[in-house]
Amino acid sequence: MIDQAIRFGAILNQPEFYTGGNLLEVGSGAVGITSLIDDRVICADIEFEQISNAAQQRMKASATELPWKDGCFTRVVSSDMLEHIPLDDRQRAITEMVRVTGRTLFLACPCGDAARRVDHLIADLYRMFKVPVPIWLREHIERGIPDIGFIRTAIQATGKSYREASGESVVTHFFVSLLIALRSMNQVWKSLLSGRPGGARELAKMSSFPEFLPYRKLWVIDCR
Repeated sequence: MIDQAIRFGAILNQPEFYTGGNLLEVGSGAVGITSLIDDRVICADIEFEQISNAAQQRMKASATELPWKDGCFTRVVSSDMLEHIPLDDRQRAITEMVRVTGRTLFLACPCGDAARRVDHLIADLYRMFKVPVPIWLREHIERGIPDIGFIRTAIQATGKSYREASGESVVTHFFVSLLIALRSMNQVWKSLLSGRPGGARELAKMSSFPEFLPYRKLWVIDCR
């Protein structure tokens, strides 16, 4: 649960998120942002775990070919999806998400050299303690975390304006990853954060540590 709060906290801190309107999440998985908000969310992913989630209206779809009309959604959220798809598909995915957004796209992902170094360090610790490296972390390393410059260029190619915000610091991400490995703590975080966007927002503020490089960056894209 703490990983969901860290993942979406920066998005929940943006005033544009609270303008209302329908909401699409691209790359949601079985839970996504619905763990932190009360909105009903249309969710797109290439596959979903067999976990019931009444807050999700699920649609199997690729980020590179979204099955909706232009400007269909007031708000579109995608966090920690881009790094899991092939390099050659990433610009197309950004273009598609911009296309279906009527007002604001919130695009977040780990990026940059500092995030890469932290991911490799965490993977090394898993191997040191003979614990299987999680699939999400393997994909970060094998497929490569995006560069900030690439994402800026891809957004600029759509002709839309945007601003940037920082997510949690690399230091915070490292220690949160260790906490997640302690499964006994998961229920504690769930009870503290489930359905509480305010808690996630405060956690995001506390974990940014501006004196350290961010692990995750957020682009708030005006698609009007």
